[in-house]
Amino acid sequence: MAINSVWVFAQVQGGAPTTGTLELLTKARSLSSNVAAFVGGDVSAVAGTLGEYGATKVYATGDLAGKLPGPAVSGAMKAVIDGGDSPSVIMFPQNYEGRDVMSRLSVKLDKTVLTNNVDIASNVARFLKWVVAFLLAVWVIGTLALLGLIASRRGRRAPRI
Repeated sequence: MAINSVWVFAQVQGGAPTTGTLELLTKARSLSSNVAAFVGGDVSAVAGTLGEYGATKVYATGDLAGKLPGPAVSGAMKAVIDGGDSPSVIMFPQNYEGRDVMSRLSVKLDKTVLTNNVDIASNVARFLKWVVAFLLAVWVIGTLALLGLIASRRGRRAPRI
């Protein structure tokens, strides 16, 4: 499967993107030059940082007024997909919010889940050479795959572009 575009569910904590978000963006930019980040909430304070780590487009739901991001972000993603801009891959962190958004989007798209994968690569040779840094849960949706990733917790920050 050719990977033409990658979306990342980006999380913000304390006014900055989480390290998991930065790692997902770093992986996403290694797969495609067309990377979009979806943020549940206001993105104005973090858009620059998301761009430094590879996001070429940033979508935001706006202020959620304390509500869970699952309904808003999954609805926004589905609306963009229904509008004709469907990515090859969508990456989610494997935490409460990531699983919430991922499961809601799965229901909205009427797709099932495949789990316990270890990486994503654009070709087999590259996959065999890459050192495993993530544990994945992979959903295959026609030509669209949704990936839930557990970010590395070794205290390292993702490299910047």
